[in-house]
Amino acid sequence: MKISLITNIPTPYRDTQFALMKKKYPSLVIYFTGDNRENRLWDTNKKDYYVFLKKVFSIGKFGQLNYGLLNIVKNNDVLVIGGYEQPSYMLLILLAKLYKVPTILMFDGVAPSRIASCKSSVKYLLKKFLIRNFSVIFGNGTVSKKYFTECFGVDENKIFNQFLSVDQARFKEHIDRKDAIKNSCREQHAVDLKSKVILYSGRFIERKRVLDLIDAIGLVVLSDYNINIKLLLIGDNNEASIALYKNRCKEKSVDCLFLGFIQKEELHQYYFCSDLLVLPSLDEPWGLVVNEAVYSQLPIVASNDVGSAMDLVEDGVNGYIFERENIEDLSEKIILTLNLDIDIKNNKCSELTEFWNFSASLEDLQKAIQYISIKKEIPYE
Repeated sequence: MKISLITNIPTPYRDTQFALMKKKYPSLVIYFTGDNRENRLWDTNKKDYYVFLKKVFSIGKFGQLNYGLLNIVKNNDVLVIGGYEQPSYMLLILLAKLYKVPTILMFDGVAPSRIASCKSSVKYLLKKFLIRNFSVIFGNGTVSKKYFTECFGVDENKIFNQFLSVDQARFKEHIDRKDAIKNSCREQHAVDLKSKVILYSGRFIERKRVLDLIDAIGLVVLSDYNINIKLLLIGDNNEASIALYKNRCKEKSVDCLFLGFIQKEELHQYYFCSDLLVLPSLDEPWGLVVNEAVYSQLPIVASNDVGSAMDLVEDGVNGYIFERENIEDLSEKIILTLNLDIDIKNNKCSELTEFWNFSASLEDLQKAIQYISIKKEIPYE
C-alpha cells in the first residue's frame, strides 16, 4: 500500500512519529508545502523520505499552492493531509475526491474556546465542506473529538486519536537521575535548592499570556504562604518581550531568570530543575510543553484554553486548570499545585506516559486505515 503524508513544515517533535510511520509503511513519503519553519529556532533532521514541494504562489497567511499535487494523488492509495486551510491542502482534498483516493485529516488540536464559537465563523461552511470530504479524522485528543463532532457533525467512529507527543526517550533516559540533574542545574544558575521554581517554556508572544503568569506569581509572593519563588522563562530571544517581562518582574517583585531558546537535547534539565510548569495561553490548540512536563513528572497549571489540558491535566492529581486571563485563579492554582501529593502526581504522570506516546499514535493510524479498508475504499494490508 502506498501512503503519503502532506504537511507544512518539518518540526523536531515529529521526528519519532514519522520514523515509526516509515517503519510500518516503507513506501511512506512525507511532503512539505513550505520550509521556512515559521521563524522557529529549532533544529530538524532532514530524512531521505522528506520531499519539499516547489511553490507556485503564496496567498499571504493562508499558505501557498505547490507543484506536483496531482501526481501525489495519482501515485498513492491513501493520503494523510495535515490540515484543510492551505491552498495546497484544499486542492489535494478535491483531487483525491475526484480520483477516489481515501484521505485522512491529521489534526493537531484546537483551542477549547473555539468550539463554542465555531459556527459563527464566516469560513464555517467552507470548513464543513472540506472536512466532510475526508474519509476519517486523525485528530488529537478529546478537544479534537469535541470539535469535529459538535461543530461539524462528524461521526465519532470516524475519529481516531493522533496522540500527539514528543520524544519520550530524552526524558525517560535521564529520569532516574532527576534529583542529581536538578541540583546541578540549580547550582549552575545560582538557584536556591529550597526555592520553588516555576517554569514557562514557549514563544514570547501576546497570546501566551506570560504577563499573566508574572502577575499571578506577584500575588503569590505577596500572600501569607511565605513561598520563595524563582521563575524560569525559556523561549526565543525577543529583546522587546524580554525587556517588557523584566520590567514587569521588577514591578511585581518576581525573581526571574531568562534562559533564551534551549534545544531539545538540553531541555529535560530545566523541567527536572523545576517544581511546576505553567501554560497560561489563550487560543492554544494543544501545547506540547504539557507532554514534556508529564514525561518529567512535573505538575502542570494550564489555562482552560489549552487543548492538551483536557487529557493530560487532572485537577488535584497532577495539576490544575484555571480560568484563562483570571490572574487570581491562576495564583490560587499555583499554590495548590505546589502542595500536591508527590506520589499521587508521579503515578498519574507514569500512567499518562504509558499510553500517550507515538506508539499509540501509530496504532490509531493503523486503525484509521483499517476502518477505511472495511468501508472498501482501499485494499488493507
